[in-house]
Amino acid sequence: VYKSKAQYEKALENYEKDLKIQLKTLGENNPYTATSYNNIGVVYYLKAQYDKALDNYEKALIILKNTLGINHPYVRIVKNSIKKLKQR
Repeated sequence: VYKSKAQYEKALENYEKDLKIQLKTLGENNPYTATSYNNIGVVYYLKAQYDKALDNYEKALIILKNTLGINHPYVRIVKNSIKKLKQR
C-alpha cells in the first residue's frame, strides 16, 4: 500500500520488518524470503538507489534459483528486474 502511494520510507520499513520475520521463521533459503528481498529491491529502485536495489534483487535471485530452479517464472521475473536496472 505504501509503495503504491509513493511513501517509500514506510514501504521500506514494512518490507524490512517482513524480511526479519521471514529470516527468523523460514530461514534464508525460502521463496518467501526471496520475495521480501525482491520487494525491498523494488522500493530501492523507485527511490533511485540502484546499488541497493541490485543487491536485493541478486539475493532474491540466488534464493529462487536454489529453491525453485532456474526455469521457474519467479526467477525470470527477478532476472528481468535486474536487466531493466542495468539498462537504465
